Amino acid sequence: MPRELDLTEFNKLEQLLKDAGIPYEREDREDVPRKEVEAMGLRCYFDHHEIYYPSKAEHLSDAVISYGSYGSASGLLEQMGLLPPVTQDSVQGELFAEEVFERWKAHWERSKK
Repeated sequence: MPRELDLTEFNKLEQLLKDAGIPYEREDREDVPRKEVEAMGLRCYFDHHEIYYPSKAEHLSDAVISYGSYGSASGLLEQMGLLPPVTQDSVQGELFAEEVFERWKAHWERSKK
């Protein structure tokens, strides 16, 4: 039985966005099949939690925690999109809720001008 994901930072990010009035969409999926494991003839499922900014349909960035995401073992978040220019990858992991929130908040405030 896999360990439970620590959703503390994930839930904190949602609360920060809600309190600031920044649009987002949350998606919680359980029992998501892992295609690469199924390709080996095995069945493996995992939980996946994602927040899309500003919405799933038009997201510019997202924050995720799932088994195998960067930082999930420590309860930290992985972000894709709206990353600092010095980031070489398409994702950045091991992030606290406040780090993701500050990036999205800055973008939200710029876009409202």
